[in-house]
Parts: sequence; C-alpha cells; structure tokens
Amino acid sequence: MDLNKELDINQLLINKGIDKKLISINEETNYITYIHQKKSRNYKNPEERVQAIVFLKLVLESYLSTQLCT
Repeated sequence: MDLNKELDINQLLINKGIDKKLISINEETNYITYIHQKKSRNYKNPEERVQAIVFLKLVLESYLSTQLCT
C-alpha cells in the first residue's frame, strides 16, 4: 500500500472516531481526547498519532464484528 493511501485510510479512521464520539481533536490539532477514558494527550507527538490509529482500529473493528455477528 502506498503512503498516500495509508494516510487517507488513517484520516478516515480519525473522522469516524470523531463521528462516533470516541475521540475529539482540538481546533489547533494539538490535543486528542479519548472521550470515554477522559484522557487528553499531545497529538503533535507522532507516537500518539500511531496510538490513536491503533485504538480506533481495535474499537471500530471490534464494533463491526459485533454488528456482523448479531
């Protein structure tokens, strides 16, 4: 997969996470808040961006599989 596609997929995950109220990102994109955990972290840190993507993949894929199995 090329880098542009991966970036697009990651942005889609971020948008979906915001839509589903799993995360929020402040206007300056400095901080990400994990809503249910009530934790805010520095979104400018590259490691935090990776953690956010992994978190959203786990939660959204788990949600999808639950929906498909019911």
